[in-house]
Amino acid sequence: MKNPDKNNLKELFDLIPQIEDTKSFGEMKGAKRQTNGYVEMPYISLTVLVKNFLDLVYKSGIILDFDWTTWDEGKELIKMKDFALLDIETLCKLITAIVRSDRFNEGYLLGNFENGNILKILINLKNKIELAKD
Repeated sequence: MKNPDKNNLKELFDLIPQIEDTKSFGEMKGAKRQTNGYVEMPYISLTVLVKNFLDLVYKSGIILDFDWTTWDEGKELIKMKDFALLDIETLCKLITAIVRSDRFNEGYLLGNFENGNILKILINLKNKIELAKD
């Protein structure tokens, strides 16, 4: 794992209070019948906060290059929702898998914001990185 960019990590971790205070991270839009009879395809519209998160995770260097599609352990870890015992690399892998999965399963990232997984992963990642500095 390459060393994350500390400045962008700080900005990423600065999002934690905003995430804690946010009730809605996005919404489903579209799926409306047009006047010509066609139905507009539904799509997810993410908030600025989530877009900032995406920008910062890529800039920070915590998106890892690995085969997340076959990482069965990650699928089980996401279900457990307890990330306190995971190491920095595994937490980064979880963020990577969530972000990349959203490209193929639109709404997956939004769901992980809404169910608290992103917040819990970020808090644990921040704590682990701060402990590693000492």
